[in-house]
Amino acid sequence: MARMTISIPDELKNRMDALEGVNWSAVAKRAYEIEVEVKAQTKGDDMSGMVERMRAGKVRKEMQERPEWVATGRRWAVEDAEYEQLSAIAKIDLDGLEHDPRAADDNDARHFLGSIAFALYGECDDFEINEAFLLITGDDFDSRKASTRTLVWWVEGAQQAWNEVKEKI
Repeated sequence: MARMTISIPDELKNRMDALEGVNWSAVAKRAYEIEVEVKAQTKGDDMSGMVERMRAGKVRKEMQERPEWVATGRRWAVEDAEYEQLSAIAKIDLDGLEHDPRAADDNDARHFLGSIAFALYGECDDFEINEAFLLITGDDFDSRKASTRTLVWWVEGAQQAWNEVKEKI
């Protein structure tokens, strides 16, 4: 049988010494056996199935939500937007925002919402951010979560409408 030497903290060794009748070699051997078994079982895990399932769910969610958010932004542009507001929204650069790995993070969504609020109202304090959120979602910021991704889709809808009419103005 092979031998091993291990190091443990002095405090742990003192507590172990206070216990009588424990075969610490057997305890260690069992702990090693369990760890080896767990690692052996998970070593060959093929995560590709999980990755594909997650990707499919993400695409499915986007296919369900994106048209609604784009239509809402477009509807606002067509029915309610003022020239100054829509021209400012049209200048928001969306490149890379939708695919940002933080796109679902609430803080980043609020930051992007601040950019939208500034475009709409020329200011970006909590009042304007909440007003922008109400305009976009029809709800208050705390009860319905909007991600950066969904806000990008709303802006995209507004920008589509702007691009159709900007040469005619």
